[in-house]
Amino acid sequence: NGVVYNYDAVGSYERVQYSTSGTGEDLVQPLLDNQIGWKDQRHTATKTPLSALEVVDLIKDALTSAGERDIYTGDFADICLVTREGVAHQKFDLKFD
Repeated sequence: NGVVYNYDAVGSYERVQYSTSGTGEDLVQPLLDNQIGWKDQRHTATKTPLSALEVVDLIKDALTSAGERDIYTGDFADICLVTREGVAHQKFDLKFD
């Protein structure tokens, strides 16, 4: 099962279902609420949990969207997928100009 931890600037952290922070938070949060939290969905019982690769693709889409609309979102994201086999790291470019 996947695990998400949210942390703040003073080092406090908590385990959550999903989280977002930063200047693009207002752009990303509604997408996560809809696609992961299934909020405001009529047929949540028919939804299946996302695989790890589906989550990574969703996060890439969300960050790309935030990067297009928020000038303070950075030029790239570091995406780390931690599994029992190890850590897969990838640098995901957001801006190409």
